[in-house]
Amino acid sequence: MNKVNKVHLLNPVAGKGKAAQFLKKSDESDDIVYETQSKGDGERFVYETLISNPGTHIFVYGGDGTVYEAVNGIMRAGAENSALLTVIPTGSGNDFIRNFKDRTGTFKVDLIKYNDRYAVNMINMGFDCNVVENTERYKKKPLVTGSGAYIMAVAYVLFRRMGERFIITLTDKDGEETVYDGEFLLTAIANGQFYGGGFRAASLAVLDDGLLDVMVINKVSRPKFISLIGDYQKGLHMNPITGKPVDKFRDFISFGKYRRVNIKNITKVCVDGEVEYIDELDISVAEQAISVFV
Repeated sequence: MNKVNKVHLLNPVAGKGKAAQFLKKSDESDDIVYETQSKGDGERFVYETLISNPGTHIFVYGGDGTVYEAVNGIMRAGAENSALLTVIPTGSGNDFIRNFKDRTGTFKVDLIKYNDRYAVNMINMGFDCNVVENTERYKKKPLVTGSGAYIMAVAYVLFRRMGERFIITLTDKDGEETVYDGEFLLTAIANGQFYGGGFRAASLAVLDDGLLDVMVINKVSRPKFISLIGDYQKGLHMNPITGKPVDKFRDFISFGKYRRVNIKNITKVCVDGEVEYIDELDISVAEQAISVFV
């Protein structure tokens, strides 16, 4: 039996450098260890590795941004049916791996295909994207955790202008379309349940159901926002039995599960915790696209 090739991809700056503490490599190991040099380097390395060895088991030491690069390297190489991904959560947010709490084994998971790229966890825009931009500043401060930085950024953005106009076209599994055209606080397209270092924003999302959980949230007053943010963080805004927002969120959140999403009039978007500048998104589901070993 051929030995499975193992590669350890380490982001040395993730989690303020704590990733290196979790990498144990014995003298007898033939495993390859690679430290990323810059943004995008992880994707390049994974792509080139899988072109040569499509069945490689890739261990990612970093946060959601490093996982994002590894996933896009896998898909670019056409190794989605052969490569195996394991995430060692050593970043600031580690939101994707939170979906596997108390679960072990190998799982096939969906991906969010947007334009010609892939997200594994969540895409969001509006208030949340502005928060992510500012979270990067706070994460650099000493003693500030990923979730702490996110909460500090929420407080900062809260007292700036809130609300952006988007044109959103949603297509469900039966091909029926729903269109929203207006000014919204935020929009989130989710594969996983968490973002922002533990905010359970998409509490009904399932990683392998072939559907996108989409939330379109209307503008609210600042006092109302402050009164609701705690329940939103815990995932208490959605009723798991009815699959609808609970009463006190019902007037603010439009929710559904869809196959395709098109969004226009965008200036920037947050993809797995990384800000990108895109003016239009065409989003679909890549069903059970990659294998994750937990």
